[in-house]
Amino acid sequence: MESSYFSMVISQIDWVWFAFSVVAAFAVGAIWYSLIFFNTWRAVFKVDMPDQNSPLGWIRSFIVQFVTGTMLGLVCFVLASVSIGFAAFTVVTIAGWQMCTITFKYGDWKRFLQAVMIESGYTLACGVIYILFSQI
Repeated sequence: MESSYFSMVISQIDWVWFAFSVVAAFAVGAIWYSLIFFNTWRAVFKVDMPDQNSPLGWIRSFIVQFVTGTMLGLVCFVLASVSIGFAAFTVVTIAGWQMCTITFKYGDWKRFLQAVMIESGYTLACGVIYILFSQI
């Protein structure tokens, strides 16, 4: 019974809009981490940029971001088919969990707030994108 319900929910996902939402979230991430928060992100997280001559670091980063972003999108699409409020609650919970994990890394309040704004803010932005696209 449970697997048939899950199959029904999955079969109702518009996979074209799902694919568009993943691309949109990935594009927002590119803008978020390169144009809007690049310098702050590098300073707060002490990011060493991969060697420009060796793209392996970039490729790994993009693959991980793509896979985890796609999974978040799938969760949002499935939950939004049941309840938009529950999907939104789940995204806020994930962003809150991120905030809690960041808490242990920074004693400095300013760096903590910057880290939360960047990381949890992007998760919330992606959640909004996925939930909106799931309703089209």
